[in-house]
This record gives sequence, C-alpha cells and structure tokens, in this order.
Amino acid sequence: MFASLTSALARGSPLRARLGGALREPLVQFALIGLAIFALDRATEAPPVDPNRIVIDTSVQRELSDLYLNAHGTRPSRAKLEELIEVYATDEVLFREARALRLDEGDEVLRARLTTRMRTMLLSGITVEDPDEATLRAWHAERAADFREPARLSFQIVPLDAPDEAAARQMATDLNDGTADPAVDFPHAVPVVDRPEPQLRRIVGDAFVDAVIAGAPGVWQAVPSPRGWQVTAFGTRQTSATPPFEDVADRVREAWQEAERNARARTDLEALKARYALERTALDPAFYAPPDAGRQPGDGVDAASHGSSAAPAIAAPDSAEPFSAAPAIAAPGSAAPDGAVSQ
Repeated sequence: MFASLTSALARGSPLRARLGGALREPLVQFALIGLAIFALDRATEAPPVDPNRIVIDTSVQRELSDLYLNAHGTRPSRAKLEELIEVYATDEVLFREARALRLDEGDEVLRARLTTRMRTMLLSGITVEDPDEATLRAWHAERAADFREPARLSFQIVPLDAPDEAAARQMATDLNDGTADPAVDFPHAVPVVDRPEPQLRRIVGDAFVDAVIAGAPGVWQAVPSPRGWQVTAFGTRQTSATPPFEDVADRVREAWQEAERNARARTDLEALKARYALERTALDPAFYAPPDAGRQPGDGVDAASHGSSAAPAIAAPDSAEPFSAAPAIAAPGSAAPDGAVSQ
C-alpha cells in the first residue's frame, strides 16, 4: 500500500497535487506549526518534581561548608559535614511536611522573616557607584538640615516616679543641702550625657525637657513627667550647629549611596508589584482611630536614610518606659532605643 502511495506521489498524481495544495493552506500550516511546538514542548518538558525527593548535591554541600566557614573560620571536617547534611535533611523533611500541612499560612513571624529576606535580596543585588565630590556637595547643599547636629543635653535624674509632688521636692531639698548623697542614697540615679535634645523631647515631652533646661546647673529640682514626679539636676546644653561639608563628607557619601540604593530597590519593588493585581475595599471606620485621637505610635519616625522616602516600615515603636533602669541604658554614642537613656 505504502509502495503504491509513494509511486503515485512520485508520478505527480492528483493525490500529490491535492496534498500540496492542502499544505499551502494557512490553517493547515498553523495546525502543523502548533503540532511541532507541542511536540517540542513535550520533548523538553522538565520531569515533574517529586515532593518526597530530597537532593543533596555538591551545591548543598558547598552552601553548608561555606556557612560553617563563615561562622567558625575553617572548613568542617568530613564527619562534621556529614552531621550538617543530616541536620539539613531533617530540617528539609520537617519544612516540607509543615508546608504540606499548610502550617506556614497565617504565621506572621514566618511572613515577616520571608519579606525581610526578600527586601535584603533586593538591596544586596544593587551596586551603587562612588559619586564624585561635586555630586556630594550639591546633594549636601540641598539637605544640609539632615546633617545638622542637634542640641545635646547632659543632666542627672533620679527616676522617682512619685505621684506626690511634696515627696519629690523634699528629696530635691535633701540632695541640695547635703542631707542625702545621690551616690549612696540613690544608686539608681541615671547620668544622661550628651543625649540629643529632639530625641528626649520625643520620649518624655517638651514640658519635661524645658523644665530641666530651666534649672540651674548642678541644682536638684522636682520636675513633673508623664510617669510622675522626677528629681533632676541640669548639667550642660550644647546648641545645635550645622557642620561644614568637609566635616561630614563620609556621612554624606554613605547617605547618598543609601538613598540611591533605596531608590533603585523601590523601582525593583514596584516592578514586582506590577505583576500582581491588588484589590482593595474602602477603609472601614471601625478599624482606624478618628482624626482627633492624637499622636499614634510610629508617627514622625525619621526615614531610614537622609533625604529618602524609605519604604514603610522598620520603625521601632515608641517605648512606654522613658525612665529605664540601668539594664536599658545604652552606651555612650550608641543609637539608644526610645526609652533608654544613654550614659
């Protein structure tokens, strides 16, 4: 049969003419192209991933070895690497089982960790060039206020938290006339040294800071605070000043690079967000405070970088402990959290 069909086609039979005409039809050509693409896709299709198959190849070994090297400064021994692989395999089994049970859904801690890792990945993949001095000077000139040194206060405080004004005033009198020794009678007294005034005002309020400044240096006085009456002794106040570019050139460079990196990361993030359809309903008044509710936690928190509108979010909540005990006191020059008074 096939021999006769081939012979007929070779002799230029009507069958050959009909097939040739059919092959010139656009619909037939489209169907043949579709079949070819389908066949190619099936031929190159990756085999389905077996959820119960865990592959520990050289890439995993390299990752485990590198992590050990970074943590301990040396490569693991063969036995130690075997142990690390066993731990990895166990963790992978538990992770997959947890995913199968959908334990990752609704876990805000896990969600926060994953989103933080994604933000880190976005930033780590961005390389920012070193700007020339003219660029930095122009950038600094537009944002000189960002590099202005704030006024700084130094004073002593006995965190009395007393509800009774009379008791606080009596303590101040005893300290001033020598009846009481702050080092002996009040070992929990806190020396506040060179603390930025704006930070103090944000923590304990303008009234408290103004009252401390109004006191005579070295003289103890009773001062009201959000936590009750405290006893303070004013020390010194360094006024605010704007340093010249030469004094803050390194800070300007770091701030410029951070702002540039954040800007590029936001662009990448917007590209990711564009892949998703965001559906929102109107805000329900039952879920937010009315306009006259006052200052909210997180309001007025500085951006992460100078001159940049950083993405929402990594802001420490306001502390409810403006007069912390010694363990919460930060070291001098450190970025003390709200509520911790630096020595």
